[in-house]
Amino acid sequence: MKKLLIFFPVFFISLNLLSQAPQGISYQAVIRDSDKELVSESTVGIRVAIISESPEGTEVYAEEHSVQTNMNGLVSLVIGQGNVVSGNFEEIDWSQGQYFISTATDISGGTNYEILSTTQLLSVPYALFAEKAATSEDAFSGDYEDLENAPDLSLFATKDMQNENITNLADPQDEQDAVTKSYVDNLIDQLRDRVQALEDTLGIGPPPVEDIDGNVYETVRIGNQLWMAENLRVTHYKSGEPIPNLADKEAWADSNSDGFAWYDNDFETWGEDYGALYNWHAVIHEDGLCPEGWTPAKEADWVELINFIDPDSDPTNWPESAIAGGELKSTRTEPDDDHPRWESPNLGATDEYGFSALPGGWRASGGLFHAIGVTGYWWSATQGGTGAWYRSMVHENPALWRSGANFSAGMSVRCIKPAN
Repeated sequence: MKKLLIFFPVFFISLNLLSQAPQGISYQAVIRDSDKELVSESTVGIRVAIISESPEGTEVYAEEHSVQTNMNGLVSLVIGQGNVVSGNFEEIDWSQGQYFISTATDISGGTNYEILSTTQLLSVPYALFAEKAATSEDAFSGDYEDLENAPDLSLFATKDMQNENITNLADPQDEQDAVTKSYVDNLIDQLRDRVQALEDTLGIGPPPVEDIDGNVYETVRIGNQLWMAENLRVTHYKSGEPIPNLADKEAWADSNSDGFAWYDNDFETWGEDYGALYNWHAVIHEDGLCPEGWTPAKEADWVELINFIDPDSDPTNWPESAIAGGELKSTRTEPDDDHPRWESPNLGATDEYGFSALPGGWRASGGLFHAIGVTGYWWSATQGGTGAWYRSMVHENPALWRSGANFSAGMSVRCIKPAN
């Protein structure tokens, strides 16, 4: 006979105090045999016991179930609503010590239980205890004097406030009033709006930023975010340590640590215009890739940016947005002879917000370079997908895509200044 394995137990509390429905703990498990094959669409017998103090402690309650697995080998039952073997589930005092759930299973559907697993119950079932506590005659009355061993707080409450108490949080009027976070956030938003209006009136934007190598980047405010308006091209971390230039194809392919490269290893032709291509190890390096006070854009930063441009965007869609690529792309296009630019047709490109996205191409994990002038790829400093998330745009579509790539791929980087 094949032995049985139980994986992934999941517990939930099921209470209905108003209608006085039976109490219970929902339990799910995936059933596999000794060959790790799913036991699908079969009737199995399960004996469940509640044990106190330790896995080898006293059995305070036991019941049996005959349940059907689904096509994925999953069984679902409610502990406390099976055929009772011993004890009373509703009389278990959950406040007394630790409890464990022990499950024994018969793959044939009978009661010849062979395999035993024991799982400690942590915080979930104590909602049952809370129900009893809420109706207990011994429940806390709300009077501080009723507490046992209560500390004497009078030592900390002797200052004469002379009517300087806090009177308002949402609309502070007096000097001693505190404020809520939402109140402060609202003031910050108002200040940003005023700064934006002043910049628009004067025809200026936010100031440029300089990296440790002396490269200067234009910046742009989009919504509540401050972005670089150019791809990063720094070759040193802000600590002063050089970022390894993995020019050799084999060196790039074999590396599991930080590095960067210029497209086709040709800085003179491509580097100044399109920036560098960094692997993800460099993006998240502890010494910091971006200028002081700036960070590589994280997943939440990209989502906020794209949702500001396109409220209908969804990072789980493909593409994430049907229009955001066009509104972020630079309008520079062939047949201009000068780089940087997009190949024609540069569909949907308006550069509506001054982000000026340019197609720096990418470097594959194997070390080959691809798609400059055709496609732009930008890292997100957040793990996801098959390695880490990135965003991409192409010359022939106004959409913007989100996907995951191997950590050793080489892509462009945009830095963002986190809001204070």
